Amino acid sequence: MRINTVSTGYADPALRGRRAELSESTAGPAAALAESPAAAAPSAIAQIVAAYDVSNISPTEFSEMVQKLYVAGAISEGDLQELAGIRLDLESGGIGPDEKVNLKDFYARQLREAQSQSDDDALRSNLASLARRLDWVEKLAILHAQPNGAGVDAVV
Repeated sequence: MRINTVSTGYADPALRGRRAELSESTAGPAAALAESPAAAAPSAIAQIVAAYDVSNISPTEFSEMVQKLYVAGAISEGDLQELAGIRLDLESGGIGPDEKVNLKDFYARQLREAQSQSDDDALRSNLASLARRLDWVEKLAILHAQPNGAGVDAVV
């Protein structure tokens, strides 16, 4: 998602090292933030995201939020596709369409499980994808918690 006022590596200090290690493969969300058409409409983004709590959200609600962000011009078509992957991950994880889930916990668990598997190219690709999705979720969580942007303005 392209939200200019949110930084990578902001929420959990323990994850900063992991993000630095994966920075080349996870630069997509951070780089996308810097190029956002959303810079012109931060209040629209804040309004949309404030209505959805990613620590207690159903896959259906998540899809609604992502669609609203896309229609508002806050995310690109590529971002829409990236975020649609979250919905697919939830479905493959056995989460029902209306079942509430904490997306941060879901992706933290997914990353732990993926890291415990064998080390190969497919695994590294999967880890990078999971890390990008966790970054998106954490950015959405910050915007939800601070819809007026307090403490969110940072260098991307």
